[in-house]
Amino acid sequence: MVPAASALHTLHAGLAQDVADDTTTEKGREEPGADGASPQPLSGLGELISGIFDRKTAARKFMMPDADLNDRDNLIVHEIESIPLTLASAAASRSGNEVDEATFRSLCAQQFRYILNADPRVDIVVPILGSDFQEIGSFGKYELIEMSADLKESFSGAIRVSRHDATELAAASQALRISDVSCIPGGYGDFFAISPGEEASDAMDRFFQALAIIAPGSATYAQVGFFPRGWSTNLEDPERPFIYLLREYGLRIDSMGRRAGGSIDGEALAKVIAIAEALAGSHPSVRVAAHRLVRSYEREEDEDRIIDLSIALEAILGSGFSETVHRISLRAAVLLTKAGWSGSKSTYNAMKAMYGYRSRVVHGTPGPHKQDLLKIDGTPIHASRFALAALCSLLEFVLNMESFHPDKIDDEFIFSAFDQEAADATADVEE
Repeated sequence: MVPAASALHTLHAGLAQDVADDTTTEKGREEPGADGASPQPLSGLGELISGIFDRKTAARKFMMPDADLNDRDNLIVHEIESIPLTLASAAASRSGNEVDEATFRSLCAQQFRYILNADPRVDIVVPILGSDFQEIGSFGKYELIEMSADLKESFSGAIRVSRHDATELAAASQALRISDVSCIPGGYGDFFAISPGEEASDAMDRFFQALAIIAPGSATYAQVGFFPRGWSTNLEDPERPFIYLLREYGLRIDSMGRRAGGSIDGEALAKVIAIAEALAGSHPSVRVAAHRLVRSYEREEDEDRIIDLSIALEAILGSGFSETVHRISLRAAVLLTKAGWSGSKSTYNAMKAMYGYRSRVVHGTPGPHKQDLLKIDGTPIHASRFALAALCSLLEFVLNMESFHPDKIDDEFIFSAFDQEAADATADVEE
């Protein structure tokens, strides 16, 4: 039997055996066929495609994300067709022309751990660009590790970028690791790809958002490494990770020249971890603000940056489309005073001036560049720098509160202050 035909035969047998044996899904067992009956043994490539379609855990790996699993036309057939060819090539390279069934069974068993795996788990490693941490180790869900020579080789050998970009990417000396999380794999062979699941994606976002709040502009990332736990599509090197290069990696590398960088000490790291955990249960508007904060660092033009920062500030300070600049500026002054800023009137005036600059940018009003300079107690400061400092302080303040809701700022901070002032005045009169 030729290798490709033998691979098909072994795949058929494995899929048929799967019905009676140990294939798992989210509930612990593989689903039956679309009509409720158990899939039957297969005999050819068409039957292999049908067999994968009947097993929804397998089918979702050969469809686009969010595709209808009950629509056979959504299957990416050429990816399925590559399975027996890839297995045959691997078996032939190991055994030459005399390919025995045991070899195929061993290779197929390895691939079934991917194809029929309802919850493939991975360890995620994210090289950190721009900052060094003085402390490494485990911090709850997060772990900071050194980029070993093997890790650096895994990341540098998996991508093709320009020499300049490769040098920038290789500068990472430490990485964030998030262990044993779900992922979203798909395809096969040359068509294989993987992305983080919702849990892992959220954990990564929260860490770098928290880092942007506590150490503004210090760090970013451009690559994500997926290290499979107990499964692999790589027949030659099952331990080799899949390295994903972010689409916007060039923008992130270019932003390094605009970032502060530096060293993160243990005290700052503790704050980063605490803020990352607080973000998990925060109001959605706070998450919007944190997301926009991170995005602002990637902007090359200040006009784009001030829009991101304004959207972020409004997510925290505004409760609707009818909010006035006066009200938003007043709320900012009150909260920033609570956060430790002095001079609430100066803060109020600077916030209004910052919004004036933002309005000129949004409406395309021409004017001299000096209009992007604010003055706080006579000291000039760029509008976007003021907005960045205000946003980071506001985010850190509200995330350290037991609960925060943007719509309750007036009641909890402004009117309550009036009420307290009135109560104090009454008490003084009675005395």
